[in-house]
Amino acid sequence: RVYSGSLKAGDVVLCRNAHDNRPADGADDGDDGDGGADAPPPAGDGGGRKERISSLLDVAGGLFDRVASGSCGPGGVCAIVGTKECRTGDTLTSASDLEAGERLLAGVSPPPPVISVRMEARTGDDTRRLAEALAIMAVEDPSLVVTGAGKAAAHRPLVVSGLGELHVEVTADRIRREHGIEGVTVGPPSVEYRETLTGPAATDGMHRFERTVGGVVL
Repeated sequence: RVYSGSLKAGDVVLCRNAHDNRPADGADDGDDGDGGADAPPPAGDGGGRKERISSLLDVAGGLFDRVASGSCGPGGVCAIVGTKECRTGDTLTSASDLEAGERLLAGVSPPPPVISVRMEARTGDDTRRLAEALAIMAVEDPSLVVTGAGKAAAHRPLVVSGLGELHVEVTADRIRREHGIEGVTVGPPSVEYRETLTGPAATDGMHRFERTVGGVVL
């Protein structure tokens, strides 16, 4: 959605996000070769990546047509084509706007994942394709966290974390339907348990706290 100004095909924009510290263009991103769609970086100053808009599309009922006027003005909604680093929740501003950082929109701050599963493909080539598919899906869905989907993905397991079993099941189904990767094995879910102190307690010595989960004493 365009809030002010206008967006045209061929424009160079700056993608920024208040909840993200992706390095700005020209900065060292510190990639050690194992990057990819690992857990999102901590909140920062918004980063900033330059992108060129290839074309604008009107979206109506799942159908996409080129914007007839060639531009999208205030209040207009359109799909953009050509970006590589922009993610859901980014604010797009003119690359020449020096005050862009002062007008960042709230963006999207997804809740932390509560369940994780391991996904494995049949072959090394399918593992590479699976890692690429998951990386794309993690960009589309900020609440989906993927670890192990970097350049060395063929040599380490892929762990997908989401907001529930249904979230993970839908992700696995999309991998088969949209990316054509069959035979993906999904491991048993691992649920994160969180506990906190709710009030003061008195004790007369040292005590051991135990919790039994699934027959296992923690």
